[in-house]
Amino acid sequence: MLQMLPSIEDGRVVLRLGGELDGEGAAAVARLIGQSMGDFSIDFTDVRRVEHSGFAVLAQAIRRCPYKLVVRGLQDEAGIPQDASSYR
Repeated sequence: MLQMLPSIEDGRVVLRLGGELDGEGAAAVARLIGQSMGDFSIDFTDVRRVEHSGFAVLAQAIRRCPYKLVVRGLQDEAGIPQDASSYR
């Protein structure tokens, strides 16, 4: 199950995600991305697993986002943190 906790850091919205990201949870996050009215960040630090369907939904929403979207807390298969951002 996916947990979402919004907060404000340095005047920007940060959406902290935790748990498992399936297709349904990713659709909820994608809706938030689509409704955003400015730059924001998504923090994946506490996400334990991402299903393929969830990844595909999120990737499409991130590509369509017209604002600066910072993605943080991603890890590769070895557990090494990876930083990625989408700048528009």
